[in-house]
Amino acid sequence: MEAFAAGLLSFGLKQNDRILICGYNLSQVLITALGCSRAGLIFALANPNFGTNSDPLKHLLEIGGFKAVILFAHSDNVDLPHNLIAEICPELRSSHRGKLSSAGLPLLTHVILADEDHKHSGTYTLSEIYSRSNKERIEKLPNYAQWNSHRLAAIGFTMGSTGLPKAVGLTHYQCVNGCRLAAAAIGMTSDTILCCALPLFRLP
Repeated sequence: MEAFAAGLLSFGLKQNDRILICGYNLSQVLITALGCSRAGLIFALANPNFGTNSDPLKHLLEIGGFKAVILFAHSDNVDLPHNLIAEICPELRSSHRGKLSSAGLPLLTHVILADEDHKHSGTYTLSEIYSRSNKERIEKLPNYAQWNSHRLAAIGFTMGSTGLPKAVGLTHYQCVNGCRLAAAAIGMTSDTILCCALPLFRLP
């Protein structure tokens, strides 16, 4: 988690930048979300099942004001996430990594693809983010003990069943206290083993 956090900051992202993570119940999705939070970024989790239609992804990127996006492949078509983001931001195909300048999404600068075997122009892979970490960079991570617990930590999205998804801001206090209250309500203790049947993108 801290290695990923340090890697993100080493590539030019800064505290309070917003990052969208599109992925299902994979351990790396959870690690990237925690790593983003540890770096002081504001993260959001989203359903990666966009099919071949780039409009839902574009809508999320627009309403969230994201500077970065991490895309996990949902199907055997591992190139699909790249194709979708390149359709939204054609400038990606000729941009330097971390330097995307898109007319359609002017805030978006960093695109990270989770599939390690398929590299594309203008994008990072997860392993490249991890590889930038070292002890010195980890030691320079923000001191979260000094954070304001009421600052924005995450962005959740409504289901979109009655219209386009809407964004909802969640503070660090709301995320942690919400978990504490839910755990107390169902009698969880430090010995409880919890099985999460819901997709992670429903649980910021």
